[in-house]
Amino acid sequence: MRIERVTADTFSEASEQARQRYGSEALILSTNKVGNITELLVCVEAEDDGFVPAPGFREELSSQIAKALPKRASGEVPVASATKPAADAPIAAAPVDGSALVKAIRQELQALEKRLSSSSGTNALMRERIAMLEQGVSSQYAMRLLDHIDNLDAMAQQVIDDLAFAHGEDMSGYHLVGPAGAGKTTLAIQLSIDTGMVQSWRDSRPGSRERFFAMTDRAGVEAGWGAKAPTHAIIDSAGASLGELQEKCENASLGERLILVLPATISRSEALRWLQSSLPIAGVMLTHWDAARMPLGLLTTIAECGKSLWGVSSSADPSARLQPIDAAAIKQGLGLILQLALSEPQHATE
Repeated sequence: MRIERVTADTFSEASEQARQRYGSEALILSTNKVGNITELLVCVEAEDDGFVPAPGFREELSSQIAKALPKRASGEVPVASATKPAADAPIAAAPVDGSALVKAIRQELQALEKRLSSSSGTNALMRERIAMLEQGVSSQYAMRLLDHIDNLDAMAQQVIDDLAFAHGEDMSGYHLVGPAGAGKTTLAIQLSIDTGMVQSWRDSRPGSRERFFAMTDRAGVEAGWGAKAPTHAIIDSAGASLGELQEKCENASLGERLILVLPATISRSEALRWLQSSLPIAGVMLTHWDAARMPLGLLTTIAECGKSLWGVSSSADPSARLQPIDAAAIKQGLGLILQLALSEPQHATE
């Protein structure tokens, strides 16, 4: 026999697929629910499943069967002889010792148990991989993390190491770029509290100039408007699109002092559009940060793209000073998310 795996959206669909593939006699060994996927393990009869019995099993089995059969007395007439015993003659049954035979069968069952255990381990790995995908982690990076499956602390530390946090970097003269609505202007003003000045590119959107100076007045920092800025200023790229930024980089007007600003709630596809662009990104900063809702998928995407994390901002107040990255707190949050994602699903029992 062999063990087959069947997956579908619901239990009824999975069981119907199992019936169609392997017949109504197929035995369902287990049922598991992983996210929106139902998984069945089905035991299927097969003439030859490639199973290799324990070494010496067949010889041992043949030997025990031979011992169990009644032995002929010395000089007994062969079975082919024409002499036949009387119909009412009693047949003496020789005593059979089945302990050795049972031992051989147990060896066969132990070999089968090892095969089933190996299959269960494969299914467990698949379940854990699916759980990582549901968190927004890529398949390749999920396997990198699952190398440490027995140590959640090591898994979280792997992400921290790959992010290569920047500490105490001088942000003077850096341009903040990123998708519209990411919070670049607020973050630029928060950073300028330490550098002393923030400069914004001209923005044609209605009310942008008035809003910018209202925010800088609230934060009490010096502000400028236009393309040219002092070397110590933090530069906000305002509403510049990715295409416009790439064109400026081609014209060598931006240099390599770019910080990518992404909201912690951004989708993986949109984040990759910026992370894998031709922009010379020096580091990444995250806005809309919520330590209680750790963006595991986004953090692993940044790490997988080889970018370092320079900071996070949890406040929409431009006058709030940006705090240094707390690597220990992020690691702890990652550990909790991984623990929840990889915990065994609980099934209701009757």
